[in-house]
Amino acid sequence: MPSIEMALLARSDWLLWVNMCVLIIIHRLILIMMYKNRKVIVDLAALQSNIALIKNTLAPGRKILAYVKAQAYGHGMSEAFISAMHQVDGYAVACLEEAKQLRLVTDQKIVLNGAHLCQKTFDQARDLKVDVIVHQAQFESSQIASWSSLWLKVNTGMNRMGLTSAQARQILSEYPEKPTVLMTHLADSLPYSAGNEKQIDQLKQLKHDFPHVELSFANSSRLLSGQDVGDWVRPGLLLYGISAFSEKVPLAELMQPISRFCARVIAHQHLNEGDTVGYDRTYVALKAERIAIVAAGYADGYPRISKAALFVA
Repeated sequence: MPSIEMALLARSDWLLWVNMCVLIIIHRLILIMMYKNRKVIVDLAALQSNIALIKNTLAPGRKILAYVKAQAYGHGMSEAFISAMHQVDGYAVACLEEAKQLRLVTDQKIVLNGAHLCQKTFDQARDLKVDVIVHQAQFESSQIASWSSLWLKVNTGMNRMGLTSAQARQILSEYPEKPTVLMTHLADSLPYSAGNEKQIDQLKQLKHDFPHVELSFANSSRLLSGQDVGDWVRPGLLLYGISAFSEKVPLAELMQPISRFCARVIAHQHLNEGDTVGYDRTYVALKAERIAIVAAGYADGYPRISKAALFVA
């Protein structure tokens, strides 16, 4: 009798397991059907076009350090995505986890922001052959001596992170033969800024005293200014076809957005004159018309406060 009860219990457990598996499969199928209604399409050809414009038009003869922090600004760092960026000379990331992921798909230079870098993280970065940006006097001489190259971030006026000029001079004096890039963060995102020029002058003074160093100060907005861009340029938004300026800039018009959000039409409505659409009655029909309802909303990143992006057809 006990053996029969145990067999029934085993059968019951087996059926429960099967039912659970079926429910999981059904749940995943439902999710797939839901998300088939909307998707983000990344255009790798547009990405390559943007890089080519930077390389050949905005910064000819300069090296490109592509900023791919935050999963390439939300586009993801798949092998196909990184392979499409083969024209760049290196990549910059904001954390060790991104550096690890990136090292799996590329042998090119990777530069890691040195913020919150403990000894363990530093050791892992070294093992991955990842360069570290030094922005404060936190590293011992023995650590710096083991690096094949130096990336020194100098605070010239942004006043967020960076070495003082005196600290940078001390490190440069100790390692006069080590390949070094001096970086700074420009404070103004403007086509022209006297403040930015003063910042760059501080960096150039260091180069005058230490001629072996290379300079890196050109972010996306500087690249669009048509002015001096230094030796290493650091595009972020511009790679993805986004201008750093609120006003139209001719050079920015050449860049292509690399992603678009697509969603299915799931319903139609017939409006009479005076009918409204959306929260806060954003749209008011001026005449009788037919509108389409698209399967996208705030959960997909649609901005709640946006009043300008309501399209009616």
